[in-house]
Amino acid sequence: MEKVMALLLQEMGFVLLPKSFVSEQEEEMSCDHYLHNQISSSYYLIEQKIRDDHDSSKKRGQFNNFKNKLAYLQRIHGTALIGIMYFIDNSLGKNRNYYNREIQRLVGELDIAIHLFYNGELFNYFNRLYQWEQLIDGLRSWKSKLGGEIELNFDKDPAKSIRDF
Repeated sequence: MEKVMALLLQEMGFVLLPKSFVSEQEEEMSCDHYLHNQISSSYYLIEQKIRDDHDSSKKRGQFNNFKNKLAYLQRIHGTALIGIMYFIDNSLGKNRNYYNREIQRLVGELDIAIHLFYNGELFNYFNRLYQWEQLIDGLRSWKSKLGGEIELNFDKDPAKSIRDF
């Protein structure tokens, strides 16, 4: 999915920037998508996750990582930076309220636009909802051609999931 996202973003006129950088404190940081839109002169940090069903310590850690990356990049780009936390699977939005609260606090601290998106909302934000629908249709078609029930559960046993696939 990450490669599909990168291709779509490039098609929309974004320049992909290096995903890894080192903060002033010499802390190595890596992000999922770091982009520049030359037309609007905006910079985007998009942290992409599959699902939002993790426990409280993981959600705090994930958000703190996001916050640290945004704070660093905001010092470089100022208000031209836009932060996005994106969860692909809309059915797993366990921590949505937590993320919304934390994002509102962070907007006040950093004075930049920050968004939380699930499912096709990110594509809608960039006026590309039709591409999300094409992607979902393609996945459904692929699944139906394979026949039977497909279960890829890499959390339980990655090797078994690949073997059974």
